[in-house]
Amino acid sequence: MGNLALLPDFINDAKDDRTPREYLDSLGDTDRNTQQPVIEYAAFFPLEKMVICSGAGGVDTMSREEYVGLIEERQQVIREKVIDALGLEV
Repeated sequence: MGNLALLPDFINDAKDDRTPREYLDSLGDTDRNTQQPVIEYAAFFPLEKMVICSGAGGVDTMSREEYVGLIEERQQVIREKVIDALGLEV
């Protein structure tokens, strides 16, 4: 899930292809407490909703429709925040 390049390089590189929640779960308490606020800010979306479910062997179980719906929902939240921040009317 794209982060619009809002994460600092060291977090973005370490996060790799994991979801924000997967990445945070891999950290120790100190790093998680430091990095979670940054990741939550950059996500513009509740991290608990940014989860790709997986089944046995770590195989993704989320359907394409579910994934697209999640991305579209996040995109709408980001769009609304940008419109609000720029003081635009739609």
